[in-house]
Amino acid sequence: MLPTREHLLSKAESLPATPVAFEAFWDGDTTGWYVVLAAVIRDVDGFRHYDLGTMRGDGGDMRIFNGQVPPWPEAKLAAEVGVELAERFGVPFDFAHPNEPTDSPPWWERHRQ
Repeated sequence: MLPTREHLLSKAESLPATPVAFEAFWDGDTTGWYVVLAAVIRDVDGFRHYDLGTMRGDGGDMRIFNGQVPPWPEAKLAAEVGVELAERFGVPFDFAHPNEPTDSPPWWERHRQ
């Protein structure tokens, strides 16, 4: 299920700290892949994700076998909202693999500051 754009933007307005970036990434569980949109927050312990929303498209991973994806609607929504939030907050947005579900290290490991 996909959250609304408004829901994602609203969650970003209530962040506990100023983000240093926004990131979308693929994750998975026993029912398949999904996309997480998160703010990257820096605190005394280092960087961490503050999840804004988890997006799983209708049909799960069976969409791969049915030839329904790509494009991935959950990835498209995460990318669109992520870019909007990055512009609003003046920070980078990163989505390492928007066109295919795959694991990737978190933003702060790929973009050392």
